[in-house]
Amino acid sequence: MDLKDRLLIRKFNEKSISEIEFRKTFSVDLRLNQDFILSNLYLALKEEDPELLDYTLALFFFDPGFMNSEKYVHVLSRILDCEWHFRHEDIIALLEGTKSIECVEILYNTALRNFKYLEYDNTYSLARKCIHALGRIKTKEATEKLEILARSDNSIIKEKAEKQLYNIK
Repeated sequence: MDLKDRLLIRKFNEKSISEIEFRKTFSVDLRLNQDFILSNLYLALKEEDPELLDYTLALFFFDPGFMNSEKYVHVLSRILDCEWHFRHEDIIALLEGTKSIECVEILYNTALRNFKYLEYDNTYSLARKCIHALGRIKTKEATEKLEILARSDNSIIKEKAEKQLYNIK
Protein backbone atom coordinates (compact mmCIF):
# COMPACT_ATOMS: atom_id res chain seq x y z
CA MET A 1 0.00 0.00 0.00
CA ASP A 2 1.56 3.24 -1.09
CA LEU A 3 1.42 6.68 0.50
CA LYS A 4 -1.32 7.84 -1.86
CA ASP A 5 -3.56 4.96 -0.76
CA ARG A 6 -2.84 5.69 2.90
CA LEU A 7 -3.76 9.34 2.41
CA LEU A 8 -7.02 8.34 0.71
CA ILE A 9 -7.90 6.02 3.59
CA ARG A 10 -7.20 8.80 6.06
CA LYS A 11 -9.36 11.25 4.08
CA PHE A 12 -12.17 8.73 3.85
CA ASN A 13 -12.02 8.02 7.59
CA GLU A 14 -12.09 11.75 8.29
CA LYS A 15 -15.10 12.01 5.94
CA SER A 16 -13.34 14.57 3.77
CA ILE A 17 -13.98 12.41 0.69
CA SER A 18 -16.98 10.28 -0.18
CA GLU A 19 -17.01 6.53 -0.68
CA ILE A 20 -17.51 7.13 -4.41
CA GLU A 21 -14.47 9.43 -4.57
CA PHE A 22 -12.44 6.94 -2.54
CA ARG A 23 -13.35 4.05 -4.85
CA LYS A 24 -12.56 6.11 -7.96
CA THR A 25 -9.09 7.13 -6.79
CA PHE A 26 -7.88 4.17 -4.71
CA SER A 27 -5.20 2.13 -6.53
CA VAL A 28 -7.22 -1.11 -6.38
CA ASP A 29 -10.88 -1.84 -6.99
CA LEU A 30 -11.56 -3.59 -3.69
CA ARG A 31 -14.76 -5.12 -5.06
CA LEU A 32 -12.68 -7.00 -7.64
CA ASN A 33 -9.45 -7.52 -5.69
CA GLN A 34 -10.28 -8.39 -2.11
CA ASP A 35 -6.93 -10.17 -1.82
CA PHE A 36 -5.43 -6.69 -1.48
CA ILE A 37 -6.68 -6.56 2.11
CA LEU A 38 -5.45 -10.07 2.85
CA SER A 39 -1.99 -9.50 1.38
CA ASN A 40 -1.58 -6.26 3.34
CA LEU A 41 -2.58 -8.01 6.58
CA TYR A 42 0.12 -10.61 5.94
CA LEU A 43 2.63 -7.88 5.10
CA ALA A 44 1.80 -5.99 8.31
CA LEU A 45 2.29 -9.23 10.25
CA LYS A 46 5.58 -10.05 8.55
CA GLU A 47 7.01 -6.56 8.99
CA GLU A 48 5.37 -5.95 12.38
CA ASP A 49 4.05 -2.69 10.98
CA PRO A 50 1.31 -1.18 13.17
CA GLU A 51 0.67 1.70 10.78
CA LEU A 52 0.06 -0.64 7.84
CA LEU A 53 -2.21 -2.70 10.07
CA ASP A 54 -4.23 0.42 10.97
CA TYR A 55 -4.75 1.36 7.33
CA THR A 56 -5.55 -2.19 6.28
CA LEU A 57 -8.13 -2.68 9.04
CA ALA A 58 -9.87 0.46 7.78
CA LEU A 59 -10.40 -1.29 4.44
CA PHE A 60 -12.73 -3.90 5.96
CA PHE A 61 -15.48 -1.34 5.38
CA PHE A 62 -15.10 -2.15 1.69
CA ASP A 63 -15.49 -5.92 2.10
CA PRO A 64 -18.96 -6.35 3.59
CA GLY A 65 -18.80 -10.09 2.91
CA PHE A 66 -15.89 -10.64 5.29
CA MET A 67 -18.19 -11.89 8.04
CA ASN A 68 -19.35 -14.72 5.79
CA SER A 69 -15.79 -15.65 4.92
CA GLU A 70 -13.02 -17.35 6.83
CA LYS A 71 -10.27 -16.04 4.56
CA TYR A 72 -9.10 -13.46 7.11
CA VAL A 73 -9.44 -15.57 10.26
CA HIS A 74 -6.00 -17.17 10.17
CA VAL A 75 -4.01 -13.97 9.68
CA LEU A 76 -6.17 -11.95 12.08
CA SER A 77 -5.71 -14.66 14.71
CA ARG A 78 -1.95 -14.51 14.25
CA ILE A 79 -1.95 -10.72 14.49
CA LEU A 80 -4.15 -10.85 17.60
CA ASP A 81 -1.40 -12.84 19.31
CA CYS A 82 1.22 -10.13 18.64
CA GLU A 83 2.38 -7.36 20.95
CA TRP A 84 3.65 -4.88 18.33
CA HIS A 85 0.27 -3.16 17.80
CA PHE A 86 -2.63 -1.74 19.80
CA ARG A 87 -5.56 -2.95 17.67
CA HIS A 88 -6.47 -6.07 19.63
CA GLU A 89 -10.02 -4.94 20.38
CA ASP A 90 -10.70 -4.17 16.72
CA ILE A 91 -9.38 -7.56 15.66
CA ILE A 92 -11.51 -9.29 18.29
CA ALA A 93 -14.57 -7.52 16.86
CA LEU A 94 -13.69 -8.70 13.35
CA LEU A 95 -13.13 -12.28 14.50
CA GLU A 96 -16.37 -12.21 16.46
CA GLY A 97 -18.18 -11.22 13.29
CA THR A 98 -16.94 -14.29 11.45
CA LYS A 99 -18.14 -16.67 14.21
CA SER A 100 -15.37 -19.02 13.09
CA ILE A 101 -14.40 -22.03 15.15
CA GLU A 102 -10.81 -21.40 14.05
CA CYS A 103 -10.50 -18.35 16.31
CA VAL A 104 -11.82 -19.96 19.52
CA GLU A 105 -8.37 -20.87 20.87
CA ILE A 106 -6.80 -17.46 20.22
CA LEU A 107 -9.79 -15.66 21.75
CA TYR A 108 -9.51 -17.85 24.83
CA ASN A 109 -5.74 -17.28 25.10
CA THR A 110 -6.13 -13.54 24.54
CA ALA A 111 -8.74 -13.35 27.31
CA LEU A 112 -6.03 -14.55 29.68
CA ARG A 113 -3.22 -12.31 28.37
CA ASN A 114 -1.92 -9.13 29.88
CA PHE A 115 -0.58 -6.84 27.17
CA LYS A 116 1.84 -4.24 28.46
CA TYR A 117 -0.13 -1.32 27.00
CA LEU A 118 -3.21 -2.46 28.96
CA GLU A 119 -1.55 -2.72 32.37
CA TYR A 120 -3.68 0.18 33.59
CA ASP A 121 -6.96 -1.56 32.66
CA ASN A 122 -8.38 -3.04 35.83
CA THR A 123 -11.73 -3.62 34.07
CA TYR A 124 -10.25 -6.32 31.82
CA SER A 125 -11.91 -4.81 28.77
CA LEU A 126 -9.94 -6.94 26.33
CA ALA A 127 -10.76 -10.16 28.20
CA ARG A 128 -14.44 -9.19 28.35
CA LYS A 129 -14.48 -8.60 24.59
CA CYS A 130 -12.90 -12.02 23.99
CA ILE A 131 -15.45 -13.66 26.26
CA HIS A 132 -18.29 -11.89 24.48
CA ALA A 133 -16.91 -13.08 21.13
CA LEU A 134 -16.74 -16.66 22.40
CA GLY A 135 -20.36 -16.34 23.48
CA ARG A 136 -21.36 -15.19 20.00
CA ILE A 137 -19.53 -18.07 18.33
CA LYS A 138 -21.69 -20.58 20.27
CA THR A 139 -19.88 -23.75 19.22
CA LYS A 140 -19.11 -26.66 21.52
CA GLU A 141 -15.46 -25.56 21.58
CA ALA A 142 -16.34 -21.95 22.43
CA THR A 143 -18.68 -23.12 25.19
CA GLU A 144 -15.92 -25.32 26.66
CA LYS A 145 -13.56 -22.32 26.78
CA LEU A 146 -16.26 -20.23 28.45
CA GLU A 147 -16.73 -22.96 31.06
CA ILE A 148 -13.01 -22.83 31.84
CA LEU A 149 -13.10 -19.02 32.06
CA ALA A 150 -16.14 -19.25 34.36
CA ARG A 151 -13.86 -20.99 36.87
CA SER A 152 -11.31 -18.16 36.78
CA ASP A 153 -9.95 -16.67 39.99
CA ASN A 154 -10.51 -13.26 38.41
CA SER A 155 -14.04 -12.22 39.40
CA ILE A 156 -14.53 -9.99 36.34
CA ILE A 157 -13.56 -12.74 33.90
CA LYS A 158 -15.56 -15.33 35.84
CA GLU A 159 -18.71 -13.19 35.91
CA LYS A 160 -18.54 -12.30 32.20
CA ALA A 161 -18.02 -15.95 31.24
CA GLU A 162 -20.91 -17.07 33.44
CA LYS A 163 -23.14 -14.46 31.80
CA GLN A 164 -22.20 -15.67 28.32
CA LEU A 165 -22.86 -19.28 29.31
CA TYR A 166 -26.26 -18.27 30.67
CA ASN A 167 -27.07 -16.46 27.40
CA ILE A 168 -26.08 -19.51 25.33
CA LYS A 169 -28.30 -21.93 27.24
